[in-house]
Amino acid sequence: MLQRILTALVYLAIFIPVLMIGGWVFDLFAFLIAAIIFSELISMKGIATNSFEAIIGYISLFFIVLADRFVENFPFMTSANVVILTTLLLLVSMLYSKWEITIDKVGLLLLGIFYIGNAFQTFVVIRDVEFLAIFYIMVIIWTTDSGAYLIGRKYGKNKLSPIISPNKTIEGAAGGVVISLAASYLFMLLFPVTRTIYPSFLIVILLSIGGQLGDLIESAIKRHYNVKDSGSMLPGHGGLFDRFDSLIFVMNIIKFLMDFGIFAY
Repeated sequence: MLQRILTALVYLAIFIPVLMIGGWVFDLFAFLIAAIIFSELISMKGIATNSFEAIIGYISLFFIVLADRFVENFPFMTSANVVILTTLLLLVSMLYSKWEITIDKVGLLLLGIFYIGNAFQTFVVIRDVEFLAIFYIMVIIWTTDSGAYLIGRKYGKNKLSPIISPNKTIEGAAGGVVISLAASYLFMLLFPVTRTIYPSFLIVILLSIGGQLGDLIESAIKRHYNVKDSGSMLPGHGGLFDRFDSLIFVMNIIKFLMDFGIFAY
């Protein structure tokens, strides 16, 4: 437990100043986190992190995460075009790789590029628009996780997903949503960010559920590849994917909501 707390404090000491600085420092930090998570994901499949296909993935991630920085001067550099080009390149590479690059590897690479890339692109965009919104979203995720654990431990009886994550319960999941609602309400009283998040409580419920789904999805991936942790970068916590699993799913939801103007920017 002490190791987990110390690790969390060290990474918060890095993350918070970078978030406050913003600009290219934050952009590159976001890409670095995305690249590490991507490397953890493909490593589960046995794809070498310095392989040709992995390098293609890192390059694609860079242009997706920082798409808003390039699209003004290079209109063709949209996320969709990057994914299309990457797909074609990986498929052609598969033909000449002597079965080193297989179709299932291509599928995982593209899933990682799109799923992780879009999440951190949204992360960068929100930081530009509303500094406090990043903390608001993280409060929802953290309190959902903590609330689900505490409520589930005390009152949990019905399994939420017995095969994927046998310790999670329906009662815990519901408790996590309720506690995140209370925490987000308190946060907005202290730091109003309603100009970018509306209608607030409906969004909190959606993001709270989304965070729990992100956790379950990462657990399903690890169970499929028979690994306990996504990595070992965070002593006591596992890998970065283990810590950012909820945030990645939530940011993809927000990306979708942005297109409908619910998250205005």
